[in-house]
Amino acid sequence: MSTLMAFVAQVLHLLVVMVAAPTLAGLSRVLADRLAGRDGPPLLQPWWELARLMRKQPVIAENASVVTRYAPQLVLTVTLVTAMLAPGFTLGMALAPLGDTLTIAGLLVWARLALLLAATDAGTAEGGVAAIRASRIAFLAEPALLLVLLGLSALAGTGNLDAIIDGQRDGGLVNGAAIEMAIAALAILVWAAVATPPLDAAFSGRDLAMVHLSDDVRRVVWFTLVTTIAVPAGIAPPDAGPLAWALGLLAWVVRLTVASGAMAGIGLLVGRTDARRALGVAALLGGLALVLSLAGAGPA
Repeated sequence: MSTLMAFVAQVLHLLVVMVAAPTLAGLSRVLADRLAGRDGPPLLQPWWELARLMRKQPVIAENASVVTRYAPQLVLTVTLVTAMLAPGFTLGMALAPLGDTLTIAGLLVWARLALLLAATDAGTAEGGVAAIRASRIAFLAEPALLLVLLGLSALAGTGNLDAIIDGQRDGGLVNGAAIEMAIAALAILVWAAVATPPLDAAFSGRDLAMVHLSDDVRRVVWFTLVTTIAVPAGIAPPDAGPLAWALGLLAWVVRLTVASGAMAGIGLLVGRTDARRALGVAALLGGLALVLSLAGAGPA
């Protein structure tokens, strides 16, 4: 893929993520409500909420530092960068060489840490409680994600996400116990990420809109990671053109829609299951996948 085409694909990818993020959040709510037998809000409710919040000035506590003032912008920027590194409809985008699995995991940790610091910065009770609830999930989710990504890197012989997906698409990775455990662990991590309470107690107005949009983009990142690695069918190869991009975009939309429905169904089945126990299972599966990968259960 030429440099110009790679740049165009990267910009298109970012635009699709920005459009898909609130829409996918609305779809997840609609599916969850329909499966539970409720009417629920309309599909475009997240868009209306973002528009309403963007018209309001944020209210910041007097004793808040620059952490609270700039955390929403930082978190949204880092989350969007992470989304740009996770290929959705084509491989070989401009930032593909930077899409290392450790980089993606590190950026997700950075975004979560910034929100945790901002939630506790002003010293309010609401922010502290929200940070405690979210940190119980985050401190288990990120290590589990790291184990899974290391296992996938060992299977593919590289940490580059494009190379991992390309190897899975071409059948270069054996669909044995290691890859199946890694994908199962990723699915559990997606469910835990979706079920994590939002860290919005310390924000309002435009800042709250950016935090909500960051959560929506993070959902797209998680869904893209697990579905593209598990079922890379339809994703365009690095040297593809606009026609293959269109087919890849359609496949990406289908994968995101199926993942949203699957997460809604799982949420209905497990109910109030403790996410920490589920993350423990994900960490165990990720560790086993890593061990099997290093022991030779990877490429044939």
